[in-house]
Amino acid sequence: MSKFRAGVLAVAVVFAFAALAGCKSVDQDVSTFARSYTPKGLAKQVLSDLSSQSEESSEESSSEESSSEESSSSAPEPVVIPPAPEQPIQENVNVAEDPTFKPTEQDKEEDPQKPSGNGGGNSDDGIVVIPPEETPSDSSGSESSSDSSSSDSGSSDSSSDSSSDSSSDSSADQPPQNGWYTNPSDGKKYYYVNGKTKPEGWHFIDDIGYYFDSNGAVGSKAGIDVSKWNGNIDWAAVKSDGIDFAMIRVGVRGYGTDPGSGRIVIDEKFTDNIKGAQANGIEVGVYFFTQATTVQEGLDEAEFVINALKPYSNVKLVAFDTEKSSAGPNEVGRGDEISRSLRTDIAIAFCDRVKAAGYTPLIYSDSSWFKNRLDLSRLTGYQKWLAYWPRNGVDIQFVWDQGPISMWQFCSDGTVKGIGGRVDRNAWKIV
Repeated sequence: MSKFRAGVLAVAVVFAFAALAGCKSVDQDVSTFARSYTPKGLAKQVLSDLSSQSEESSEESSSEESSSEESSSSAPEPVVIPPAPEQPIQENVNVAEDPTFKPTEQDKEEDPQKPSGNGGGNSDDGIVVIPPEETPSDSSGSESSSDSSSSDSGSSDSSSDSSSDSSSDSSADQPPQNGWYTNPSDGKKYYYVNGKTKPEGWHFIDDIGYYFDSNGAVGSKAGIDVSKWNGNIDWAAVKSDGIDFAMIRVGVRGYGTDPGSGRIVIDEKFTDNIKGAQANGIEVGVYFFTQATTVQEGLDEAEFVINALKPYSNVKLVAFDTEKSSAGPNEVGRGDEISRSLRTDIAIAFCDRVKAAGYTPLIYSDSSWFKNRLDLSRLTGYQKWLAYWPRNGVDIQFVWDQGPISMWQFCSDGTVKGIGGRVDRNAWKIV
């Protein structure tokens, strides 16, 4: 009896093991059960079911891999940008006169800086605004402040009457409690709030940007940046409106990604603009809007700028303009999506080349592009030209959390005599 019980127990254990191993149910017909109910039969059944389970698992795994491959193959492929066409610079020919660099209709269509196509100055990423000190509404000198600011800013709203009035007010023996003041001893301009000068740094007063030095005096020059999109410019009128310097677009590389696109072309108003500005005593710098996708293309852009400037003296600044192109919503500019590291390599190559040619390089962009599309840790030795457009004209001070800047583009909708329509306005720190 005990042997019978032991046998039953052994069979139960075998059946339990078979069930745990994933065997099929054994409550089938009696004849099948009888044939299987032997140690050898049970072992065969277990091995058979385990083999079947392994095959099913393998098929599922294979199906998943196949599905994964199909999903991967259906993902969009990255855009392959063909190299830009070769445009050799002739040794004794200025690029502004060389037909090779004259824009075609396709080049004009692929201009990366079309009006209203960029707008990066709206980004305030990394901008730290310092609230202004409140000015009493009945403060003395406020009227003088309004007049003097209009004259000092170079705004097209200024007039000869207000300019002369503010001049006499601001050069009084004592500065006003609130407003502009020109010190008669050194000719420097100051802005007072509650009897105190502005602290050192970048300030936005009555829609105009300034840099104030450690003594509270204005330490920046008033400027503009222009291109063919600003049309014909009366540079004598620009000078009369208080503009000290102009950053003039020398050229661009097209943003197209089709074969044959991405050519370097001269700005159609470059020659007229640089000659007109210099003839009227306006200090000149230039900028190039890049769409380079290789270091060599960046060097080619630098060589183009150096050649374009050969006929002109007294040009100090050369800016590398890197920002999102004005490609349409269903397009991608050829230089828009290159890696952060590569874009930084290109910027360094361009800047080092123009520096070797005797110019002072600087890099233009907005705060977001600077922080996310360039490696600023590698660009500490290069001056920055920051586009940041405050949203209102209140008196503010700001600092950029990425370090010092040399030039500030504070608006894209400024007005200046001699220029029809809106124009970019800038302040350049005096060093």
